[in-house]
Amino acid sequence: MSVKTLFVFALAVLLLGTTEDVSIPSGGIRLAATYTAPATPGRHPAVVLLAGSGKETRDNVPFQTLERYFSGLGIGVLAYDKRGVGQSGGAWNENEPLDTYAADGLAAVDYLASRTDVDPKRIGVWGISQGGWVGPLIASKSPKVAFVISVSGPGVSNAEQAIFYREAGMRTQGFSDADIAEARNYRRIVWAYYGTGLGREAALSALEIARNRQWFSKLGLSPALPTPAELDPGLRAFMQQAAESDPVGIAQRVNVPVLAIFGAKDSTQPVSLGIENLIQAYARAGNRNATFVLLPDGGHGMELVTGGVECHECAEKEMEATRRWNTAPGFFEAMTSWLRKYVLGGRDEVELQRLDPLGVLLRKELPAIARGASAGDVDFVMFAAVADKHRHAVIVQGHVSGDYGVFHIGVPYRRAILGIEIEHA
Repeated sequence: MSVKTLFVFALAVLLLGTTEDVSIPSGGIRLAATYTAPATPGRHPAVVLLAGSGKETRDNVPFQTLERYFSGLGIGVLAYDKRGVGQSGGAWNENEPLDTYAADGLAAVDYLASRTDVDPKRIGVWGISQGGWVGPLIASKSPKVAFVISVSGPGVSNAEQAIFYREAGMRTQGFSDADIAEARNYRRIVWAYYGTGLGREAALSALEIARNRQWFSKLGLSPALPTPAELDPGLRAFMQQAAESDPVGIAQRVNVPVLAIFGAKDSTQPVSLGIENLIQAYARAGNRNATFVLLPDGGHGMELVTGGVECHECAEKEMEATRRWNTAPGFFEAMTSWLRKYVLGGRDEVELQRLDPLGVLLRKELPAIARGASAGDVDFVMFAAVADKHRHAVIVQGHVSGDYGVFHIGVPYRRAILGIEIEHA
């Protein structure tokens, strides 16, 4: 080994710490995992990474990026192959209940708590997409979880997210607002029937009306209405899980600091509604440490979206080709600022910059997120574009308090933010 190679290896260990493959028992199987320890001595915070839906392993590009990021901050990182995937045991099931994934995450948290180099009072979970659902669920079940970072974790049910996603597809295909509204109502009735087994007569009536509409045949929907028992078992399981998923109910049981990050160009979920739902849920829980971030150019996977429409396949191909996670501006800055405040014990050093009046972003992407958040005060963080050609993001902090309508679009407001008065009409 050359002197140069030795130097590079030593520098990597110094900056990134060391990695260790471990095996974690969970519900009769073992999860194949990798723990990355920071180079700093003594006990340190640690975080479990929770993947999105699909056959995700611990060597995906975002997880590799996060291992370097967190360990560089002095935070240990545990990533594992999902059950039935990679080197983990069990059988893969695309309709696995969220409770099963939460149980795997709880096993990972227990593992971290058992390590002598981890501070048991500073163990957290980081999840994206489906993992953004699972993370708060884990926190609601275990007192060992001290913080949650949820990335693109929807604030609506699985069924509502799926309906929104299909609406976006109809909009792209040029369907009218009236057609989209009719299809939405039809899907809600049918999905409720398949999810609960109740309301067959209502579903049959809705089908009788819908199949005479032009949009029905164009979407290739089935003219028949089988009973839930006649459905493919996998589809039936998905429908039931979609009907039962309740991220708002879960949020109301979480009382540890939460950072929820969303991309304004996420095409898979109703971002505005989700943020509004979660703000109110954490308010009802009395959680004064819920923080929300909206990235103007972020997609569902936090990739940078330069055009008007997110392209998931394009982002995946680019990431695989370059082995690089091209994240939206402000993503890591937001996490670093929040981690310094709630996990690392430092102070928030984010500096406010001159803002391109907040309404430029908000009028387009986020209508009235704070409306109705009168159950209590909730910390929030809003990203707005800086007035330059690069559209860099900057944190704006404040409180949603009482019935005060922060960021009601089209309504004049005057708001003190970190001691600075911002006017907008």
